[in-house]
Amino acid sequence: MGGLTQDRQICERRTNTRTLEELFYIAYIMYTYYVNPDRKCRCEIEEAMDYLLNLREEYQNEQNEKCYK
Repeated sequence: MGGLTQDRQICERRTNTRTLEELFYIAYIMYTYYVNPDRKCRCEIEEAMDYLLNLREEYQNEQNEKCYK
């Protein structure tokens, strides 16, 4: 039976097959919590992603300013 991984060892108790969407949900939503470093509190994945995207944009802007000086 094909799945998302190629298991080399058989484990009889593992009978469920998961879709990529289910695996993402389990790994990134169910079992993970996120913290906003600015507010020092827990947040949703969307807020954490926004924070990282803003950080990347700030870094890129700083790098661009250095190049044009």
